[in-house]
Amino acid sequence: MMRELIYDFPKQMNAALEIAKAAQLNEHSSKINKVLIAGLGGSGIGASIVSNLIFDKSSCPIVINKGYILNQFVDKETMVVCCSYSGNTEETLNILKQAHDRQAKVSVITSGGAMLDFARANQIDFIQIPGDMPPRACLGYSMTQLCRVLTFHGIMPQSIEAELEKIPEFLTKVQNDIDQEALVLAKEIAQTMPILYADERFEGVVVRYRQQLNENSKMLCNHHVIPEMNHNEMVGWRDKHDNISVIFLNSPSDYGRNVQRKEINEAVIRNFTPKVFNIHAKGSNLIEHTLYFIHFGDILSIHLAELRHVDAMDIKVIEQLKAKLAETKW
Repeated sequence: MMRELIYDFPKQMNAALEIAKAAQLNEHSSKINKVLIAGLGGSGIGASIVSNLIFDKSSCPIVINKGYILNQFVDKETMVVCCSYSGNTEETLNILKQAHDRQAKVSVITSGGAMLDFARANQIDFIQIPGDMPPRACLGYSMTQLCRVLTFHGIMPQSIEAELEKIPEFLTKVQNDIDQEALVLAKEIAQTMPILYADERFEGVVVRYRQQLNENSKMLCNHHVIPEMNHNEMVGWRDKHDNISVIFLNSPSDYGRNVQRKEINEAVIRNFTPKVFNIHAKGSNLIEHTLYFIHFGDILSIHLAELRHVDAMDIKVIEQLKAKLAETKW
């Protein structure tokens, strides 16, 4: 099932765009001067990716919250977007209730559950997306709705929504090439622990790679971004690591100075592991580069799951954790 969900990502983007167009949203009574987006795991990664896309274009600061406690700055001039695929993520539900109490402008993106019930009962804006799928397989739905909310409230430029409209056709066109390249890479790294490096603009993307390799491929994985890793992690590269693979994500959207840094980093790292690889984004703009990387990483995770003979759908350990937590009060 996970294989089909991932390969149908272009179709999901089409469906997501239709949901976004039909969304019923309301203006806030106060001027919004800051944004907080709450969500965890597969429900929250869209926030990280979108914030990277618009960090130099947004009309106000955007903060990502991946916990229980609402930031002190949240008030009635704050927009809070709560993202939970199931609608029952206890951390995000806690944030939702606190934000409502502080009279923030709250929007909910979910398939149902307690969050949808709370939104309806309290006349909070919500966008409902299709349910009964793993949250990590629904990034297209959640990310697209987040863009709709941010655009409606003037936080994100409308031009980005226009670029999103072209994504389904773009991904369909490049999918076969991605599939072939991802399979070749998967065969090289299946028995290693991958470390992913990318320009800071793609931090959300490399987090997505790590999460997909964790959940789908059942692999430990690490990541860092450039230039930050040049101020710490590079010092750790001093011993041979035959069981570690390194993957650099490269995009025409990378900052010029970071391109130079990556070239130097790669030359250094090749002294310590024989497995160094590069993924080069295709596309004509930042959104296409971002979604190309995401689709590549998702397909890579499926090939790895199959090569490692593991069930990409299995998340029993997370379900056991939630069951234990449900037995306790908080």
